[in-house]
Amino acid sequence: MLLGRMLHVGTRFRDKPLIWPTLYNALMFLVVLLLLSTLEELIVGSIHARAIADSLNHVVGPTFFEGLAICLILFLILVPYSAFICLSDVVGEHKTVRLFVVSRDVDGVARNRLRIPPTQT
Repeated sequence: MLLGRMLHVGTRFRDKPLIWPTLYNALMFLVVLLLLSTLEELIVGSIHARAIADSLNHVVGPTFFEGLAICLILFLILVPYSAFICLSDVVGEHKTVRLFVVSRDVDGVARNRLRIPPTQT
């Protein structure tokens, strides 16, 4: 994940609504994870003298539908992570962490500490 962030993977739709960079970011991280997992299994397989097909079965499973299910689960795991990353790119990492960690009072004390303007009603 850090390697993907270092290479600026998934930064294509920064000026679009937040859902698009989030989904794109999750998809690109999924591709990076699949590529690195495949490379890892091929190296481990060559060390243990396994066939390439046997090594690839360890990445996504023996059938197409198992591989598709694993990719879908990984994608769904990466969506909240990507949403947090994209939100911190927009709002700022410090403010995003404070929004998730600092308790917000009913009277808006935490809102004043974060310097977030009140919502217009």
